[in-house]
Amino acid sequence: MDWLGTEILTGFQKLLCLGLDRQPAGEVIPGTVRAWLEALTTGRVWDQERDTARIRQAFVLLAQTQRTWPAPRDFLDALPPSPMPVLRLARPASNPEVAKKALAEIGRMVGSSGPAEPKAPRQRQPEAIPLSQVQAELERHYRGDKS
Repeated sequence: MDWLGTEILTGFQKLLCLGLDRQPAGEVIPGTVRAWLEALTTGRVWDQERDTARIRQAFVLLAQTQRTWPAPRDFLDALPPSPMPVLRLARPASNPEVAKKALAEIGRMVGSSGPAEPKAPRQRQPEAIPLSQVQAELERHYRGDKS
């Protein structure tokens, strides 16, 4: 069992001592831990260093407030906010030279990608956008214009 499973099992042992209504029988606690682990790890990332104290605090709060056996949702509601900020990737500063090179490459690709013989027209073709408009929009994008 990994650290998160150990923390949940330890929290369960404390809650079992309280004799809460609807608590699982002792023989199903290992299955209950596995069900909680699945519920708590799906779509979430836990970090032992960051989250161990928070998990323990959540079980203390559950012991103080619950009259019935808690569900994973009750645990998540009791979990204190993370003390470590979520890291966000900064948008790199745009480089006009890189943007010009990228636009030139796109222009070459668009200008040379047509087939030798025209294909039969498809139904409901979208309106063609002039290359100059595409280039202007890309230039605005790489400059960081919001307009």
